[in-house]
Amino acid sequence: MSHRILVLDLGGVIVDVDFSRFGRMLAEKCDKTPEAIAARWSQGPEKDELDRGKLTPVAFCDAVVGWCEPGPIRREDVFGAWSDVFAVKPEAAAFLAQLPPCEGELDYSLWCYSDTDPMHTAALFSRLAPLRRFDERLLSWQNGKLKRDPGAFEPLVELRNVGSPVLFVDDRQENVDAAHRAGVRAELFTDWPDLTPRLVDFLHHGHAASEP
Repeated sequence: MSHRILVLDLGGVIVDVDFSRFGRMLAEKCDKTPEAIAARWSQGPEKDELDRGKLTPVAFCDAVVGWCEPGPIRREDVFGAWSDVFAVKPEAAAFLAQLPPCEGELDYSLWCYSDTDPMHTAALFSRLAPLRRFDERLLSWQNGKLKRDPGAFEPLVELRNVGSPVLFVDDRQENVDAAHRAGVRAELFTDWPDLTPRLVDFLHHGHAASEP
């Protein structure tokens, strides 16, 4: 059996992301509402540019500071609030902790693939111990492409082309569809009780329910 590659999204699959917390923390220091702050900066062109590595963290934080004026918000405040929006899903932590060792016929590696930025990357992997279980990381800010672009899956296509079964799991249908268009097996995440048996089957046998 060939070496299997299991690739998991982070936000929405492994961790919960609460941008309302970001909004609440900054709203304490300016006249914007938490809802307005979260809605403005958790999505949109600046976040896309940040996630694609086209906008630096400093430039992003300064843009938030400028938008929040008047108020005593500093770049450091934005950085701290932006980095404090994650919590590991208990079911995901249990799955990662219970993964069997890679030995004998059980030959696999565990990857994560996230549309994310340098600030979130540092927060995720320095603060959340279960994430250290991943063997490899694919990060949008390093490869310049978001997962809704089929071209973002070129590294996984290369692995598939040399004979490694690959399974990608994400909670967004547009990302699953992009993976399928690239020729990569993909599953839409709904919940861990539903997903876990399929992942175990893939790790042991290389099977995946959803073919591109």
